[in-house]
Amino acid sequence: CRFLYFTDAYGKEMQYEIIAAIEYDIKDIGEWDFRERDFSCLEDGKAWMEQLRARALHFRQPEGEAKRMITLSTCDRRRYGKDGRFLMVALSF
Repeated sequence: CRFLYFTDAYGKEMQYEIIAAIEYDIKDIGEWDFRERDFSCLEDGKAWMEQLRARALHFRQPEGEAKRMITLSTCDRRRYGKDGRFLMVALSF
């Protein structure tokens, strides 16, 4: 599935394109924090995307500049045990 649909608290539905899926260990979050969003310059944003690409099980290069980003994280004990998580990153254009 390439898209996800998110409905906010006011009933507005938005379509997002999934660009990455990642398995990670919460103990490693200090090394690269996927929650970072306030980039001081374009280079910081590019570096974040390169880290995303390097860690992803699936990565799809965005085609254009995104208006919004959503990250969904849940427990996934298959690879890292109780500290394992699964993350999806999706963009709205």
